[in-house]
Amino acid sequence: MSIYERLRDYFQDQANTLADEKAASKVFPNAADAGAAREGILAAFLTRHLPTRCELIRGGFIFDFLGSESRQIDLIVTNDLTLQFKLPAESGQQDKSFNCVEGCYCAISVKTNLNKAGLIDSLAGFASIPPMPDPGNRLNPMITNRHLFLDLPFKVVFAFEGIDPETLHAHMNEFYAGSPTPQNRRPDLIIVNNRYVMARAGRAGAVSRNGTRVPPLDYRLTDVKVWKYVGAWSLMYLLVKIQEAACVGPHFFFSFAGFLDNLPV
Repeated sequence: MSIYERLRDYFQDQANTLADEKAASKVFPNAADAGAAREGILAAFLTRHLPTRCELIRGGFIFDFLGSESRQIDLIVTNDLTLQFKLPAESGQQDKSFNCVEGCYCAISVKTNLNKAGLIDSLAGFASIPPMPDPGNRLNPMITNRHLFLDLPFKVVFAFEGIDPETLHAHMNEFYAGSPTPQNRRPDLIIVNNRYVMARAGRAGAVSRNGTRVPPLDYRLTDVKVWKYVGAWSLMYLLVKIQEAACVGPHFFFSFAGFLDNLPV
Protein backbone atom coordinates (compact mmCIF):
# COMPACT_ATOMS: atom_id res chain seq x y z
CA MET A 1 0.00 0.00 0.00
CA SER A 2 1.45 3.39 -1.01
CA ILE A 3 1.97 6.31 1.36
CA TYR A 4 -0.91 8.14 -0.34
CA GLU A 5 -3.27 5.23 0.23
CA ARG A 6 -2.19 5.07 3.87
CA LEU A 7 -2.73 8.82 4.27
CA ARG A 8 -6.16 8.51 2.67
CA ASP A 9 -7.13 5.71 5.04
CA TYR A 10 -5.70 7.58 8.02
CA PHE A 11 -7.69 10.74 7.36
CA GLN A 12 -10.82 8.77 6.52
CA ASP A 13 -10.48 7.12 9.92
CA GLN A 14 -10.17 10.60 11.42
CA ALA A 15 -13.38 11.72 9.67
CA ASN A 16 -15.17 8.60 10.93
CA THR A 17 -13.87 9.24 14.44
CA LEU A 18 -15.18 12.82 14.34
CA ALA A 19 -18.60 11.46 13.38
CA ASP A 20 -18.51 8.88 16.20
CA GLU A 21 -17.45 11.46 18.77
CA LYS A 22 -20.18 13.81 17.60
CA ALA A 23 -22.74 11.04 18.17
CA ALA A 24 -21.33 10.42 21.65
CA SER A 25 -21.71 14.12 22.51
CA LYS A 26 -25.48 13.67 22.48
CA VAL A 27 -25.10 12.64 26.14
CA PHE A 28 -25.16 16.38 26.95
CA PRO A 29 -28.82 17.44 27.40
CA ASN A 30 -27.98 21.14 27.19
CA ALA A 31 -27.56 22.40 23.61
CA ALA A 32 -24.79 24.83 24.61
CA ASP A 33 -22.84 22.07 26.34
CA ALA A 34 -23.29 19.76 23.36
CA GLY A 35 -22.16 22.49 20.98
CA ALA A 36 -19.07 23.19 23.06
CA ALA A 37 -18.28 19.49 23.11
CA ARG A 38 -18.47 19.33 19.31
CA GLU A 39 -16.21 22.36 18.96
CA GLY A 40 -13.82 20.50 21.24
CA ILE A 41 -13.89 17.44 18.98
CA LEU A 42 -12.68 19.44 15.98
CA ALA A 43 -10.27 21.47 18.11
CA ALA A 44 -8.64 18.26 19.36
CA PHE A 45 -8.20 17.01 15.79
CA LEU A 46 -6.59 20.27 14.69
CA THR A 47 -4.31 20.44 17.72
CA ARG A 48 -2.92 17.00 16.87
CA HIS A 49 -2.13 17.96 13.28
CA LEU A 50 -1.35 21.68 12.96
CA PRO A 51 2.23 22.95 12.53
CA THR A 52 3.90 23.82 15.82
CA ARG A 53 3.97 27.52 14.90
CA CYS A 54 0.16 27.54 15.04
CA GLU A 55 -1.87 28.21 18.17
CA LEU A 56 -5.52 27.16 18.38
CA ILE A 57 -7.91 29.19 20.50
CA ARG A 58 -11.60 28.60 21.15
CA GLY A 59 -14.36 31.15 21.40
CA GLY A 60 -12.68 34.42 20.54
CA PHE A 61 -12.98 37.51 18.39
CA ILE A 62 -10.67 39.23 15.94
CA PHE A 63 -9.84 42.94 16.05
CA ASP A 64 -7.70 45.45 14.16
CA PHE A 65 -5.67 48.48 15.18
CA LEU A 66 -8.56 50.80 14.25
CA GLY A 67 -10.65 49.23 17.00
CA SER A 68 -12.99 47.18 14.80
CA GLU A 69 -14.03 43.80 16.20
CA SER A 70 -15.55 40.70 14.68
CA ARG A 71 -18.36 38.65 16.07
CA GLN A 72 -17.32 35.70 18.19
CA ILE A 73 -15.57 33.01 16.15
CA ASP A 74 -15.70 29.40 17.33
CA LEU A 75 -12.09 28.45 16.54
CA ILE A 76 -9.19 30.73 15.57
CA VAL A 77 -5.74 29.60 14.46
CA THR A 78 -3.11 32.23 15.29
CA ASN A 79 0.56 32.52 14.45
CA ASP A 80 3.59 32.31 16.71
CA LEU A 81 4.49 36.01 16.38
CA THR A 82 1.33 37.55 17.76
CA LEU A 83 0.69 38.45 21.36
CA GLN A 84 -1.74 36.13 23.11
CA PHE A 85 -4.69 37.42 25.13
CA LYS A 86 -6.02 34.58 27.26
CA LEU A 87 -7.95 34.59 30.48
CA PRO A 88 -6.15 32.91 33.39
CA ALA A 89 -6.92 29.31 34.27
CA GLU A 90 -8.62 30.26 37.54
CA SER A 91 -11.25 32.18 35.58
CA GLY A 92 -12.61 28.91 34.27
CA GLN A 93 -12.69 30.41 30.75
CA GLN A 94 -9.07 30.06 29.73
CA ASP A 95 -10.09 28.99 26.24
CA LYS A 96 -11.70 32.40 25.64
CA SER A 97 -9.37 34.76 23.85
CA PHE A 98 -9.02 37.39 21.17
CA ASN A 99 -6.38 38.38 18.67
CA CYS A 100 -5.44 40.91 16.02
CA VAL A 101 -6.28 40.09 12.43
CA GLU A 102 -2.60 40.25 11.34
CA GLY A 103 -1.90 37.35 13.69
CA CYS A 104 -4.70 35.05 12.44
CA TYR A 105 -4.25 32.23 9.96
CA CYS A 106 -7.71 30.67 10.04
CA ALA A 107 -11.22 31.32 11.36
CA ILE A 108 -13.56 28.34 11.75
CA SER A 109 -17.29 28.27 12.39
CA VAL A 110 -18.43 24.90 13.82
CA LYS A 111 -22.01 23.73 13.41
CA THR A 112 -23.70 20.59 14.66
CA ASN A 113 -26.27 20.69 11.87
CA LEU A 114 -25.70 23.25 9.13
CA ASN A 115 -29.17 24.62 8.36
CA LYS A 116 -30.08 28.02 6.90
CA ALA A 117 -29.91 29.83 10.25
CA GLY A 118 -26.54 28.28 11.08
CA LEU A 119 -25.15 29.11 7.65
CA ILE A 120 -26.24 32.75 7.89
CA ASP A 121 -24.67 32.97 11.35
CA SER A 122 -21.38 31.68 9.89
CA LEU A 123 -21.48 34.02 6.89
CA ALA A 124 -22.25 37.04 9.06
CA GLY A 125 -19.42 36.08 11.41
CA PHE A 126 -16.88 35.95 8.60
CA ALA A 127 -18.19 39.20 7.11
CA SER A 128 -17.54 40.90 10.46
CA ILE A 129 -13.81 40.07 10.49
CA PRO A 130 -11.84 43.30 10.01
CA PRO A 131 -9.85 43.48 6.77
CA MET A 132 -6.13 42.97 6.72
CA PRO A 133 -4.25 46.29 6.59
CA ASP A 134 -2.55 47.38 3.40
CA PRO A 135 0.86 45.73 3.77
CA GLY A 136 2.71 48.53 1.96
CA ASN A 137 6.41 47.71 2.00
CA ARG A 138 6.07 45.52 5.10
CA LEU A 139 5.35 42.39 3.07
CA ASN A 140 8.29 40.28 1.92
CA PRO A 141 8.76 41.08 -1.80
CA MET A 142 9.04 37.34 -2.44
CA ILE A 143 5.25 37.24 -1.86
CA THR A 144 4.35 38.60 -5.30
CA ASN A 145 0.64 37.81 -4.93
CA ARG A 146 -0.48 40.11 -2.14
CA HIS A 147 -3.89 38.48 -1.98
CA LEU A 148 -2.23 35.49 -0.32
CA PHE A 149 -1.89 37.82 2.66
CA LEU A 150 -4.91 40.12 2.19
CA ASP A 151 -7.33 37.17 1.95
CA LEU A 152 -6.30 35.83 5.38
CA PRO A 153 -7.59 34.45 7.63
CA PHE A 154 -8.67 31.31 5.76
CA LYS A 155 -12.37 30.95 6.54
CA VAL A 156 -13.98 27.57 7.16
CA VAL A 157 -17.43 26.27 8.00
CA PHE A 158 -17.27 22.78 9.50
CA ALA A 159 -20.48 20.88 10.20
CA PHE A 160 -21.18 17.35 11.37
CA GLU A 161 -24.47 17.26 9.46
CA GLY A 162 -26.14 19.65 7.08
CA ILE A 163 -28.58 20.54 4.33
CA ASP A 164 -27.89 19.45 0.78
CA PRO A 165 -25.27 21.50 -1.09
CA GLU A 166 -27.65 22.91 -3.69
CA THR A 167 -29.89 24.37 -0.99
CA LEU A 168 -26.85 25.67 0.87
CA HIS A 169 -25.55 27.43 -2.23
CA ALA A 170 -28.96 29.04 -2.81
CA HIS A 171 -29.00 30.33 0.78
CA MET A 172 -25.51 31.76 0.31
CA ASN A 173 -26.56 33.62 -2.83
CA GLU A 174 -29.63 34.97 -1.04
CA PHE A 175 -27.54 36.20 1.90
CA TYR A 176 -24.95 37.97 -0.23
CA ALA A 177 -27.63 39.54 -2.43
CA GLY A 178 -28.96 41.30 0.67
CA SER A 179 -25.63 41.73 2.48
CA PRO A 180 -22.85 42.71 0.06
CA THR A 181 -19.62 41.26 1.44
CA PRO A 182 -16.03 41.57 0.17
CA GLN A 183 -14.78 38.45 -1.56
CA ASN A 184 -12.04 38.02 1.02
CA ARG A 185 -14.60 37.79 3.82
CA ARG A 186 -16.57 34.90 2.37
CA PRO A 187 -15.97 31.23 3.29
CA ASP A 188 -13.08 29.50 1.55
CA LEU A 189 -14.14 26.01 2.58
CA ILE A 190 -17.41 24.40 3.69
CA ILE A 191 -17.28 20.86 5.03
CA VAL A 192 -20.18 18.64 6.02
CA ASN A 193 -18.24 15.75 7.48
CA ASN A 194 -18.26 12.57 5.39
CA ARG A 195 -20.96 13.99 3.07
CA TYR A 196 -19.58 16.79 0.93
CA VAL A 197 -17.06 19.57 0.70
CA MET A 198 -17.29 22.92 -1.12
CA ALA A 199 -13.80 24.29 -1.77
CA ARG A 200 -13.42 27.78 -3.17
CA ALA A 201 -11.12 28.32 -6.14
CA GLY A 202 -8.43 30.98 -5.86
CA ARG A 203 -8.37 34.29 -7.68
CA ALA A 204 -6.78 32.61 -10.70
CA GLY A 205 -9.43 29.87 -10.78
CA ALA A 206 -8.68 26.17 -10.58
CA VAL A 207 -8.87 22.92 -12.51
CA SER A 208 -10.66 19.95 -10.96
CA ARG A 209 -9.28 16.42 -11.16
CA ASN A 210 -11.53 15.61 -14.11
CA GLY A 211 -10.17 18.60 -16.02
CA THR A 212 -13.14 20.90 -15.47
CA ARG A 213 -12.20 24.57 -15.21
CA VAL A 214 -13.45 26.27 -12.04
CA PRO A 215 -13.92 30.06 -12.43
CA PRO A 216 -12.06 32.38 -10.04
CA LEU A 217 -13.55 32.49 -6.53
CA ASP A 218 -16.22 29.95 -7.44
CA TYR A 219 -16.97 26.83 -5.42
CA ARG A 220 -16.36 23.30 -6.58
CA LEU A 221 -18.50 20.65 -4.96
CA THR A 222 -17.38 17.14 -4.18
CA ASP A 223 -19.68 14.72 -2.40
CA VAL A 224 -19.52 11.15 -1.19
CA LYS A 225 -21.38 9.97 -4.30
CA VAL A 226 -18.41 11.09 -6.40
CA TRP A 227 -15.52 10.46 -4.00
CA LYS A 228 -15.91 7.61 -1.54
CA TYR A 229 -13.24 9.15 0.69
CA VAL A 230 -14.53 12.73 0.70
CA GLY A 231 -14.13 12.81 4.48
CA ALA A 232 -10.42 12.14 4.18
CA TRP A 233 -9.92 14.66 1.37
CA SER A 234 -11.75 17.47 3.15
CA LEU A 235 -9.77 17.11 6.40
CA MET A 236 -6.46 16.92 4.56
CA TYR A 237 -7.44 19.95 2.45
CA LEU A 238 -8.27 21.92 5.60
CA LEU A 239 -4.86 21.17 7.11
CA VAL A 240 -3.03 21.95 3.86
CA LYS A 241 -4.67 25.36 3.59
CA ILE A 242 -3.85 26.28 7.18
CA GLN A 243 -0.26 25.15 6.60
CA GLU A 244 -0.08 27.36 3.49
CA ALA A 245 -1.40 30.31 5.51
CA ALA A 246 1.28 29.61 8.11
CA CYS A 247 3.89 29.91 5.35
CA VAL A 248 2.61 33.31 4.20
CA GLY A 249 1.74 34.99 7.51
CA PRO A 250 5.27 35.39 8.93
CA HIS A 251 6.38 37.28 5.81
CA PHE A 252 4.48 40.36 6.97
CA PHE A 253 6.06 42.63 9.55
CA PHE A 254 3.50 43.76 12.09
CA SER A 255 3.75 45.29 15.53
CA PHE A 256 1.44 46.09 18.40
CA ALA A 257 2.95 49.60 18.61
CA GLY A 258 -0.16 50.99 16.94
CA PHE A 259 -2.32 49.55 19.71
CA LEU A 260 0.07 51.02 22.26
CA ASP A 261 -0.28 54.45 20.68
CA ASN A 262 -4.07 54.23 20.86
CA LEU A 263 -4.16 53.03 24.47
CA PRO A 264 -5.93 55.63 26.67
CA VAL A 265 -3.67 57.08 29.34
